[in-house]
Amino acid sequence: MKQEVNNRFIDGLEALKKKGVSFVAMARSMGVPKQKVIDIRHGRSSADELLLSRLLDAYPELVRDGEIPPMSPERIQSEIAARDAELEKLAKEVAGLEKLLKKANTEKEDTQKELKRAMDIIEKQTNTINALLKKQGVIE
Repeated sequence: MKQEVNNRFIDGLEALKKKGVSFVAMARSMGVPKQKVIDIRHGRSSADELLLSRLLDAYPELVRDGEIPPMSPERIQSEIAARDAELEKLAKEVAGLEKLLKKANTEKEDTQKELKRAMDIIEKQTNTINALLKKQGVIE
């Protein structure tokens, strides 16, 4: 699988080079250093799936024109399964976060109610104290 990704990437680089695209332009379009592209082309490094997807995003005509062979059906199924698993994981994570948010909102509402009750008690006590002080003539 890894070798297939690397070979497809190198095929893409070679096709772009034949079209006159410089390594600098290729690297810039993928957001990677020029040396990384050169090292992969000369076998000193290898491309990963992220780098291949960046190349295909930047130059979609490579697959359309047949210069990079499309992924094998097994590879496509593997990618779909991996993405489905990732989506399922993310859905569970979102559900957990929604549950935490709901709990936090409930706690916030409870805290606000308690604060309002405490403020009401303080206001009543303040009114009582002021009434007593007025009665004793301490304040007007």
